Amino acid sequence: MSGLAIDPNHGEALEHLDQLYQTNEGWPELSEILFKRIELASDTAEIVELKSRLAVIQENRLEDVPGAIETLASIIETVVDLPLVPVTARV
Repeated sequence: MSGLAIDPNHGEALEHLDQLYQTNEGWPELSEILFKRIELASDTAEIVELKSRLAVIQENRLEDVPGAIETLASIIETVVDLPLVPVTARV
């Protein structure tokens, strides 16, 4: 039984799964792990690093450009702590 089956919020288990999926190129699984790690992280620098990795995987490995753009926008929100103007807004 995996560590996540016992405790899905176990940080160390998530880090090990992160490394495992990265090594084995399990991109969909890695993106799920990164989402969970982002959800549990409290340090801004760690959140930015995890979101940056996620955006690269979304764009380059999963071919999810809209998802990558959304993730990158959320980095700005994380750093600035202000809501962004929707992309569809006209100036």
